[in-house]
Amino acid sequence: MNRSVPFIDAEAKTASILVQQAKVLVDAGVRELCVVRDLPGRVRLVVPAADEGLADAVEAALEGFARDLSAVLGPRAYDPEQAILALPLQAWRELCEHARVEDVGPLPVHWVDRLVTGAEWTAVPVSARVPGDDSDAAPTRITLYSLKGGVGRSTTCALLARHLGAQGRRVLVVDLDLESPGVSDLLLAPDDYPEFGIVDWFVEDAVGQGDEVLSRLTGQPRWAQDLRGEVLVVPAHGRDAREYVAKLGRVYLDRPAGPGAVPAEPWSRRLLRMFSCLEEQVRPDVVLIDARSGLHDLAATAVTLLGAQVLAFAVDSPATWRAFRFLFEHWVRHGMAERVRNRLTTVAAMVPETDSDRYIAVFREAAWNVYRDTLYDEVPAVDDESDPPDVFSFDLTDQEAPHAPWPVLWNRGLAAGRPIREVADDVLAGSYRAFLERFDPFYDRLLRVER
Repeated sequence: MNRSVPFIDAEAKTASILVQQAKVLVDAGVRELCVVRDLPGRVRLVVPAADEGLADAVEAALEGFARDLSAVLGPRAYDPEQAILALPLQAWRELCEHARVEDVGPLPVHWVDRLVTGAEWTAVPVSARVPGDDSDAAPTRITLYSLKGGVGRSTTCALLARHLGAQGRRVLVVDLDLESPGVSDLLLAPDDYPEFGIVDWFVEDAVGQGDEVLSRLTGQPRWAQDLRGEVLVVPAHGRDAREYVAKLGRVYLDRPAGPGAVPAEPWSRRLLRMFSCLEEQVRPDVVLIDARSGLHDLAATAVTLLGAQVLAFAVDSPATWRAFRFLFEHWVRHGMAERVRNRLTTVAAMVPETDSDRYIAVFREAAWNVYRDTLYDEVPAVDDESDPPDVFSFDLTDQEAPHAPWPVLWNRGLAAGRPIREVADDVLAGSYRAFLERFDPFYDRLLRVER
């Protein structure tokens, strides 16, 4: 017996045993089963139980399954006597709420992965609707995200804020790159900063004082006063940035249950509540979210949970496309692809000023290869007389496809990270003309859909 089982093989081996055991389990009375892979990567079985506990036949069948798991998985399994956990029905349902569900023969199986980080990449999106608002109005949320840093994401966020403000929109910019804040300095002079920032809200909300700082989280750049609309900025930190690292280390705390039946609240749901409260307070037309780069949970929340349209920034490099493939395959595996893929738009960042057409063509094909292999549906063969199938799939040259690049040209003046108020209009126009030609009709379509 091989006692060494790599992490990546544990689930497949468990599924193989399930195929063999499913009918036995169902015949014994098991109606649903949850397979949990815990933090160290060990597999445990969880079943719903009535008040009187498990029936003898059910318990015997599960024990047999647990023994087979132990024999095959070795250190990746619990000892058989510890491998079965029976939960009250409500607790079991909560455990399985966002699980991946697969039918193994006649048995529905819920797969749950316990993660220290990364769980938010499969969070179910929540609407941007303002709490207590009976109208159909809700702000449009747009997340600017990149897997790699240094691709001009924050500069683009600042440019979009100015662009939409000039069109008469009320724009709320949220600097959610807490580990490396950037867009706030591009928009706000030091004196424009509000008293508090996002990290302040988190540490105050943890002790019940979040509402007291909420009205002091937004700053308004003075240069934007000449715009037809408004630009308001929620920075990562306020004017007094003392103890920023100490505050940052407390952002990702879940709030424990409180007195008076106040339920516990994960940090990501606290963030969602902060957004909802800010939107109720500010009533913006559009919320621009400058997300953290990489695969951190803070980035995941901005991409998934907030239900935003996502501008995904990329450069043409093997490392970039490999990282996107990792993420997209994770979504497919956990049933998230259909919830996210229609909200994605790919931005070709830092396009070279010379030979840009060739670069974009190569970029487009690389992006298409990743999307085609992961997020796009496979197109079934049909007869010539049949109606085309309703599938989420796009040709390489389709300009409206998620993989179709919106180009931003590299410019030395922009690369220096100067505040947006100091960048000449001709520099912005030269770099962003093609990008804005794609963005404006895109934004107009969003408004028509929301109406």
